[in-house]
Amino acid sequence: MLERSRLLALHPRRANQLIRASVRERKEAEGFESLLEPLRHYWRVSILHGEICNGGIAQYFTNSSGEEYREDLASLKAVGAWKQFDILQRWLGSLPNRIDPADRRQVGLYVFGTPEALAVEEELSQEYFRVTDAFNEALVAFALGNADAFGIG
Repeated sequence: MLERSRLLALHPRRANQLIRASVRERKEAEGFESLLEPLRHYWRVSILHGEICNGGIAQYFTNSSGEEYREDLASLKAVGAWKQFDILQRWLGSLPNRIDPADRRQVGLYVFGTPEALAVEEELSQEYFRVTDAFNEALVAFALGNADAFGIG
């Protein structure tokens, strides 16, 4: 069981790492669909965040995870990660109507084949990287606000 006092004493990034490890254990033991809704939201945004931090917004949308971007955006809202939600909404708004964000092939061809699109993606990815502390703070606050679901005592 995670202890509230310990999580509050840690830097939000470290606290979030501990929470994520706990959620991962439960996901592996129970399966994603069996998790309580707050844990599913948490897991979704953790995967999204990891992919973006690893390779930018384009990496997320050109990998299979991006096929579920609608659910992931809803999860960003649910956990209160508003800065990340706003950045992704602006990136989605930069795509032409003919590009389906859930189609990773279309997204990849457009972003990597259009210098202007790549420049927008790089700019917004850099903005995303600058607000990772806010992401960790939001997730820790979300977990503490759903302490029973997360097993925080």
